[in-house]
Amino acid sequence: MKASIIGVGSILPNEGENSINDFALTNYPVAPKTYLDRASALALGAAGLALQNANLSGPFDEEFGLVIATKFGCVETMRVFENTISEKGVKSASPLMFSHSYFNSPAALIAIEWGLRGYHAPLVGENSGFEALELAKNTIELGYAKRILVGVFEALSIGRNFAEEENGKEGAVFFVLEASEEESDWEEAKHLIQQISTT
Repeated sequence: MKASIIGVGSILPNEGENSINDFALTNYPVAPKTYLDRASALALGAAGLALQNANLSGPFDEEFGLVIATKFGCVETMRVFENTISEKGVKSASPLMFSHSYFNSPAALIAIEWGLRGYHAPLVGENSGFEALELAKNTIELGYAKRILVGVFEALSIGRNFAEEENGKEGAVFFVLEASEEESDWEEAKHLIQQISTT
């Protein structure tokens, strides 16, 4: 069994830019939320576009999995949460903010949003977007899932300033992969992932 791409969703900066100035999650097929880190919002938006592009709406069964990738995750929420503790003490820190500060918080939000109950894997690191795509392909080829929603996301924020990046970017790209007799050409998918890779 092979894997093919049946849906693509991306939220990317305009050519020559690193940030997305006009992003609002209300413009995407996602239910309203009380609070979201910008990284989670970008991930939800692109995931929604990919599922919409594949003509899928959920909820899904245990054979539909999720793989996400990021280098920085929800670092801005983590920064605000830790600053609150430092300045005002533990009792002033919001449990809601804490739950949104993890690298895998967007995975939980996406799984809840569309009822994804299958194989889950969050990847973190420099080349995690490319690794996530490969992992999603392997998961289908080995028979652990029939479909996988796989994506990479990053958000620019004050918290990322400490990373001293030369060319920090933000955006999100998600793909819906499905078990198939024919394999997709993965070069275009890799090109999209490359557009938000950081250095």
